[in-house]
Amino acid sequence: MEIPTPLQVRKLLHVSEPRMQAYLGLCAFAGLRLGEASAVGLGNVDFLGRRLHVRQQVQRRRGGQAELRQPKYGSERTVYLPNRLVEMLALHIETTGTAADGWLFFTADNRPIPPSTVNSWWQRTLRAAEVQGVHLHAMRHFYASGLIASGCDVVTVQRALGHRSPSTTLDTYSHLWPSAEDRTRDGAASLTDLVLEHAADSLRTGDGN
Repeated sequence: MEIPTPLQVRKLLHVSEPRMQAYLGLCAFAGLRLGEASAVGLGNVDFLGRRLHVRQQVQRRRGGQAELRQPKYGSERTVYLPNRLVEMLALHIETTGTAADGWLFFTADNRPIPPSTVNSWWQRTLRAAEVQGVHLHAMRHFYASGLIASGCDVVTVQRALGHRSPSTTLDTYSHLWPSAEDRTRDGAASLTDLVLEHAADSLRTGDGN
């Protein structure tokens, strides 16, 4: 699995075109798929509640134009946003504005930005950041790995990503959750820290009680 490092994500954000930085933020810090990020409108963002309602996606028809559809596998969901992503979205709206219909990322004719335009931007961004072999979808893995590292359970990660079932999440990310051996070591480490750190303090102070 391809999971970009925090340094790579930082570089990509730094060199990205300003009008697309919030788009990258939605992929890296909210786990949105490409088509879902393209379909975000002003009405989908609850700034006070720090929530994003994923209700649709932009998808290109074979041999035709991009169109709006329901998210993949019917994965409508609510994503809880970190403060800095909310600030990023607010700054994007302040500096870039929205389309006539409220789209945050839009073309010259006020339509949601299509996958072809996103892919062109992404390739330019990779070259500018001197980052190779990272697909935009890897930002979704980056987000999932962060949730798992912070202790989120399978169902929480499933709902945040819009997977069809917890088994889909486990099939994809099971190797990122701590194993029973890891949990045993961590549990024993907490005990040794309680005992040995206190013992070290006692030795330094001369207090053996």
